[in-house]
Amino acid sequence: MINVFRLSNSSNIEDIGYEFPQVQTEWWENFDYWGPESVSKTPLKGPISFKVIFPKFILKDLAKPTDLLSSSNIAKYLMVSRRLFDLLRQSRIDDFQFFVEQVHTPHGVIDYYLIYLNTPRDDEFFDWENCSFYDVNDSERRTFKVKTALEYYDSANGKVLKPERISINPGQPKFDLFRFYYYISGGWFYVSERLKEAIMDAKLTGIQFDPLVCHEAGESVELSGGG
Repeated sequence: MINVFRLSNSSNIEDIGYEFPQVQTEWWENFDYWGPESVSKTPLKGPISFKVIFPKFILKDLAKPTDLLSSSNIAKYLMVSRRLFDLLRQSRIDDFQFFVEQVHTPHGVIDYYLIYLNTPRDDEFFDWENCSFYDVNDSERRTFKVKTALEYYDSANGKVLKPERISINPGQPKFDLFRFYYYISGGWFYVSERLKEAIMDAKLTGIQFDPLVCHEAGESVELSGGG
């Protein structure tokens, strides 16, 4: 059995304050949201080949500047503090790029690191032959199978899908921090148990872990903590 964990933003007010998301965004004057260098052009996969223009990030008055910040308009990125960034760089992080952006707070400006993982690992991670899914709106709860992440995406059109059984390929995960292409398991970013423990030992804030308990070599298990 292997434990991996969905990495997401905490919604605990004692941890993050009384605002969620914690950061609001403001677009720069004359900014073209659909322009070639806009954050909206961040690819779903592959390296970013242009200098990304991000919005202005402003910490809300009742929010706390945690080590992982929640914000709109940056779903493909993790917004992390220098402390969390340094810890991640000491781990087996998948291929990534990062951008340093300022977060404006009532007490001054803080640099945060926006991390983008280049390669989605769905097709390497999931043993599709032994996975099955169902539409939550189907009263008969009929299951179906797919062969690739893209096929799952096509099948999800007009449906609300949940995994019924999940299997993973042998040797996974290869990284301490990695991401998936689509919301098959309720989120994009995942960490190993080793990295989860390191984050908790460092008492980093603003982070929630949801378990995805997995078995290797085609042994199917029910998904825990899925979306």
